[in-house]
Amino acid sequence: MDQDTRNWFYWIGRIETASFVALLGVAMPLKYLADQPEAVGWVGWTHGVLLIVYLIALLSVARVYRVGLFRVCLAGVLALLPFGPVVLEWLWRRQGVLGPS
Repeated sequence: MDQDTRNWFYWIGRIETASFVALLGVAMPLKYLADQPEAVGWVGWTHGVLLIVYLIALLSVARVYRVGLFRVCLAGVLALLPFGPVVLEWLWRRQGVLGPS
């Protein structure tokens, strides 16, 4: 069960990262270069929902694995950066925060 929870959390982070990259790399250029602002509406809304899901998952995983406040705050800040959840996954796997991989 622990491995499933850990993998579930990391996959949510990857999906959230992909939505952020799509927002910055596809939707924003469409808005400003191709005059198609509706792309930002849909992709931005999707990214926002995924970000909220990721933060809820972060709090859940932090509670189950008893992750410290500093690491949770760091993860929250990284969630706001492009590729932040991927960096967090790499860092936590390296440190064994959520158990051995």
